[in-house]
Amino acid sequence: MNKDELIALAEQMSIDEYVYDEERGYSTSEGSPSDLAYEIARCFQDIQMLPILMDLLEQTKRLDMKQDFYFMLGTIGTNTGDVRVVDLLLERLAQETKPTLIVSILDELAKQERVDDATDIIKYVEDSRSAIRNSAIDALGSCRGALAEEALIRFITTSTDSFEIMSANFVLATIGTKRVIPHLLPFLDLIRKVMSGTRHSMRLVNSETIRSCRCL
Repeated sequence: MNKDELIALAEQMSIDEYVYDEERGYSTSEGSPSDLAYEIARCFQDIQMLPILMDLLEQTKRLDMKQDFYFMLGTIGTNTGDVRVVDLLLERLAQETKPTLIVSILDELAKQERVDDATDIIKYVEDSRSAIRNSAIDALGSCRGALAEEALIRFITTSTDSFEIMSANFVLATIGTKRVIPHLLPFLDLIRKVMSGTRHSMRLVNSETIRSCRCL
């Protein structure tokens, strides 16, 4: 696609439109112009689009269209495994200041096969904005190496947010080496306690259900 075609596609992707589904009886974005545009973008594999997309990201002022261009850029990287996409996303991450766009870039980095340099991602793990923190934690799932491990270990030992700690543990379990095992053990104990509590609750529910049935 050329520059004008990419702009037109991004415009279509940005349309917030729903289509009424008579069979389902409600409106859905499935089959809408935006949905169809995203389907086209999800098939992108042409690395020749990379410089065009970078130019568009530099020139575009609209937030929603920038998000769409980041989606296109990340999709090319996901579909081709071309490491240049990671470099371009990291380059843009160092430049963007708007929280929504930082999240968009981190989300696209999370979809890449491998990110060798986690430095620019790590600084957002401790960000004061939860959306950015969560996206940064997910993005570390594409990273390997001591820096990513240490950042996640530091986070799970200092954070007080149970949901984010759980997310960080899952990522650490995915990318970590043997040295992270001691840090994961408390998380495994928590899972066992939750599962044990769930089983106990299910037994209580089943007992109540049986008693209710006998009373009928």
